[in-house]
Amino acid sequence: MSTALRLAPTTELCEQIYGALVRNYQRLPDSRNKQKWDKVLVMAEKRCKKV
Repeated sequence: MSTALRLAPTTELCEQIYGALVRNYQRLPDSRNKQKWDKVLVMAEKRCKKV
């Protein structure tokens, strides 16, 4: 495991990651993948709010 993953994420980093997830989500063509991504986005958003 890399050292970067063990460090607590900063709010700025968290927002960048969340933004990238949202952009990827918007490019998805089919709805089955979107359901999986919905869960990922919700988890990412919750984690960002904890930071």
